This record gives sequence, C-alpha cells and structure tokens, in this order.
Amino acid sequence: MVWYSCRTLWINGAPNEDVPLAPPIDEFEPFDPDRYEPLADVPPQHEAYVRRMKERGERGLMFVHIPHVLGAGPIDDSGVRVVGWDESTATG
Repeated sequence: MVWYSCRTLWINGAPNEDVPLAPPIDEFEPFDPDRYEPLADVPPQHEAYVRRMKERGERGLMFVHIPHVLGAGPIDDSGVRVVGWDESTATG
C-alpha cells in the first residue's frame, strides 16, 4: 500500500493545462495505517480546481488534490456499506 498526497497538479488531472506529465515521486510514501486520518474537509486546492474547470466550461475530475491510498491488487470490499450521494456521512 502506498500513500499518494496528490498535492501537485499533473497531466492526469489537467490534460489541457501546462503541467508535468507525471506526479512528483516525493508525493508517494509507504502507507502507515497508524498515521491515517480522514480529511475533515475538501482541500482548498480541489475547490479552486473545480471552480476553474467550471469557469472554463469543462467538467473537472472528482479527486484532484485529494490524497489517495493505492494498493497493488484487488481490495475486498465485501461487507462495506454503500453510501449514497444524498446521504450524510457526518458522525456526531
């Protein structure tokens, strides 16, 4: 498992912009589940990206500037509850 911080915009998230062809290697590190914390909110960089795409009349991607946990194979999701878009995930 690898943690990808997704700080830098690159060609995968912005194919029509002058950005690098690959993400910086230093944005990847071994995943440590003890250090993992879910995001409290959407990062401002993602909001700015989506706003820019809207202003240009383009559809933005959903997870640009959102950290990722990457695995090298299938992940067993049996028993995981699907949360609908209209359902709040707030706890408390």
